[in-house]
Amino acid sequence: MIKISLLSLIALSFITLPSFADDLTPELREAVNEEMQRPHFGLMFGVSTPEDDLEPGGQYNIAFGLQPYVPFSLSVEAGYASYKGEESSLNRTSLLIKGQYNFGGNIPIIEHSYVGLGLGPAWETSKTGDGVAFITLPNVGFDIPLRTQQPLSLGINVSSLLSSRDSADTLTTSAVLKYWY
Repeated sequence: MIKISLLSLIALSFITLPSFADDLTPELREAVNEEMQRPHFGLMFGVSTPEDDLEPGGQYNIAFGLQPYVPFSLSVEAGYASYKGEESSLNRTSLLIKGQYNFGGNIPIIEHSYVGLGLGPAWETSKTGDGVAFITLPNVGFDIPLRTQQPLSLGINVSSLLSSRDSADTLTTSAVLKYWY
């Protein structure tokens, strides 16, 4: 009985998986007008949890972006975070170039979701020394339009910042407000 159920589940997944994948992967095409380019301005406010002995702190970011090719977008993002601990502290200001893959289709939440990667410098100040780090920022999130006729969206972004210096890597969860013009 278990073997039949398992085989049925595998067969069903092979039947439905291709249509599900088609729904998640929009056709690659050049964004030829402003509506397809989707220029936007975003504000992110979140809580960032560093490793080591530092306490969680606030993370603030501002971003400008557009979509040169559907479903890929590019943005420039500046951010600031500050962390304190009993014996140490860290202030980090970053400037990132981010690339994202935007899912599509008709599946709620997923149709407005994305995965991405940010790269760039971060100026770090701590009790152990100051310096510039190269950071990598894998992230995932979604932007849900507030209303169909309004150019605002509200979303969530989760990211993991990895620093090339010996400073704390962080996990951040942020609320995202975007204006699409």
